[in-house]
Amino acid sequence: KTALMSNICVMLNCFPIHQECSPRVCGCSADLHPLQFIVTYFRPDNTVNSRELSCVLNVKIIIYKRFTVKLHGGVQLAVWKADLTNFQVDAVVNAANDQLQHCGGLAQALSIAGGLQIQRDSNDYISRYGSLKTGDAIVFDAGSLPCKKIIHAVGPHLSKYPSKSDLSGAERLLERAIESILDKVKENHLQSVAIPAISSGLFNYPLPDCANTIVTTVKRYYESSRSSGHLPKDIFLVNNDEPTVKEMTRHLHKHAPSLVHNWLDM
Repeated sequence: KTALMSNICVMLNCFPIHQECSPRVCGCSADLHPLQFIVTYFRPDNTVNSRELSCVLNVKIIIYKRFTVKLHGGVQLAVWKADLTNFQVDAVVNAANDQLQHCGGLAQALSIAGGLQIQRDSNDYISRYGSLKTGDAIVFDAGSLPCKKIIHAVGPHLSKYPSKSDLSGAERLLERAIESILDKVKENHLQSVAIPAISSGLFNYPLPDCANTIVTTVKRYYESSRSSGHLPKDIFLVNNDEPTVKEMTRHLHKHAPSLVHNWLDM
């Protein structure tokens, strides 16, 4: 249920909704749930604050859950439309390059939001151990981000018009990147992680193939012996643009028809 109304009162960052904040008070017809919605509103001066409760004009909801399934072991896999820089989760995943230089796209946004520590930790790692390999993932503290950890994962980089052979090779590397992320979730006993469409943007991985590979790899991981040991509660597939959210939703629905699921028609 979209909520692009002129007036709305919401509680941010998944706190319980205050008793006074209700459709009766605000005239809001949105079906808000404290665990399904995080809201960022834009003030008239275009500044953004995602940690306030207020009745404001020109509210734009940019974060909500679209579709969810329950995987083996009780792990919930969900598609969300959201901004990773203010997503409430144990760890967010950054689509990094092999030098951990966060100078564009999602990487830059997370680095800015997380403060100087994000790039400083990355530089320290590269100076000590050298560049990462495609498919690798590394875990650092999250700086000023509203999560415990940030996982830098290196996905495959394709040309603008990749051949079938290039795409076939990249598929295995993207699978490895997702598996590395989930290994880090297990090793660090994280309860939740937010994963973007790695490699689909600046790295030119075709979006439908990217979504398919990510969904199938997560599903397969928790159906295999690799999932023994710690299991997280939630895996979030998080992106802030509608085409990517739709592709993630389509492929999750396609590959999990027999699993318990919940569709939110937003």
